[in-house]
Amino acid sequence: MEAARRAQLRPEMQDKLRAQSVTKGKSVPQVLVVCFSIVLYFLYPSLIRQIAQLNKCDTYDFGHGVERELLVVDYSIDCRSARYQHVRLLSVVLIGVYGLGVPLAFRLVGAFLRRLRGEAMELETFAFLMSGWTKRYRYWETIVMLRKLVMIAVITFLDERRLQVYVFLWFLGVTMVAQFFFRPSDSPIGNALDTGGLLALLLTLLLGLPLVEGAAGEPDLFAGVVEGGPAYWGFVAAILTVQGAMTLGFVAAVLWGGRDKALVLRGLVAVTVRRKFFAMQQIENQKTYVTQAFHSEGPAAPAATDAAARSAALRLKFKMLGWVAVRTGASLKRNSVDPHGGAGGLLKRLSSSFRALRRPPREPAVQFTGVPAPGVGRDPSSDSATPTLNVVLADDEP
Repeated sequence: MEAARRAQLRPEMQDKLRAQSVTKGKSVPQVLVVCFSIVLYFLYPSLIRQIAQLNKCDTYDFGHGVERELLVVDYSIDCRSARYQHVRLLSVVLIGVYGLGVPLAFRLVGAFLRRLRGEAMELETFAFLMSGWTKRYRYWETIVMLRKLVMIAVITFLDERRLQVYVFLWFLGVTMVAQFFFRPSDSPIGNALDTGGLLALLLTLLLGLPLVEGAAGEPDLFAGVVEGGPAYWGFVAAILTVQGAMTLGFVAAVLWGGRDKALVLRGLVAVTVRRKFFAMQQIENQKTYVTQAFHSEGPAAPAATDAAARSAALRLKFKMLGWVAVRTGASLKRNSVDPHGGAGGLLKRLSSSFRALRRPPREPAVQFTGVPAPGVGRDPSSDSATPTLNVVLADDEP
């Protein structure tokens, strides 16, 4: 049943569904590559975090002035022993292999598939990775993976808290500028959310910098910020304000994008319902016409002609409804480049499209062949008297 429904779709829709599917329409090697890539993609953050923990040590006071640094994942390993040096070297190698190797492998495998089978094969195989990005920056998700790698590495290898904040400020500033100028997302809302999220992180770190303790012996520029004092709570309130504003912006963007999609979905559902209704009504009209044409001798033929004309007019009106649905989908695409787009522009284009439906449709030409003239008898055994209904529209395309 599902295969029959897919076969009735347009070729471009079939290609889109096949590209989004993990198994349908793909060869066995391609399915293996897709499954293995998906597993690596979702395990990447946890894998890097576990490898980075091999470098994390905690200091414990055993009393009498005895302190020892023990590995977090294994307290039997002293961080000052030669065994720990081997573990640390292994973790650095694994971070390089997995942290840099997985994003690089996605790019290399994609380039190999594009050279071997063309760009369509590349897009189908890595649809889970490229979804949501423009064609030019379709591998931007690998940049996001490397960003996670850098943040985990900074937290792991830098022990001084304020130095971590300084590095994060520089790094987030660079990534925010790159996000703002390249705009890799295929949706304006997506680009705005990514840029706003990075900006919120940057402001949070800037406002939280006075709350972070510096290293021992380092001159403290924020010595006046005492925990529990007015300045301390002022910075905390500013951080909460930034985070709250970002959360409200995210909710508003989701609702705004969902509203546009709901308008399109509502129009498509209405067109689908009208399509089924008009098709059933057209079939019933044709059946009525054929029955009246063969069982009447006079006035039924003009009545049948009127019924067929009304059926053809309904068909033309349905085609115009389909044209409205196409214009609705195209209007959403124009929102990304139309400065006057958005919900207001979309509603204006929808209203102009539906106004076109009020225009009287073109009169169809109805031709009947093989039907005997009124009053003329018909031989039931004759095959040449088989009725044929031809409805010719003046403009069959919307």
